[in-house]
Amino acid sequence: RGRRTVNGKIQLRVPKDVIKAKCAPFLRRGKPAHLPQLMSCTPFDIISTYGAQYRGVVQYYLPAGDVYRLDRLKGVMLTSMLKTLAARHRSGVTAMANKYKTVIRTPSGPRRCFEAKVEREGRKPLIARFGGIPLTRQRKAVINDLP
Repeated sequence: RGRRTVNGKIQLRVPKDVIKAKCAPFLRRGKPAHLPQLMSCTPFDIISTYGAQYRGVVQYYLPAGDVYRLDRLKGVMLTSMLKTLAARHRSGVTAMANKYKTVIRTPSGPRRCFEAKVEREGRKPLIARFGGIPLTRQRKAVINDLP
């Protein structure tokens, strides 16, 4: 049970330990919780911090055959982000979800994500996003980790 058949092929997979380790900073007593160190940040900074961390892990494991397992990480990080925003605004999680939720168009179709915009005079607005990445395997994904 739970073992792959021996076929001589090497496959990239997402280890369960990685998912647990990446979820751990956002959990308290096994449940998603807010991050007190981000309470003094702006909503733009909070969403961009969560989005960058999530995007980094997902993009690294996109060539994996079981990238869908990162859905657990997405749920934990999303709930933690919304709780952090709610604590900062002294509001509820549902209110924050409704406020920052949006739909973006991607090559794989429309995706729900959460974004915050910072309007600027005479320039394009700054946009911070969390989510919007399909958790489907990309066989030809290129990992660009060089500076």
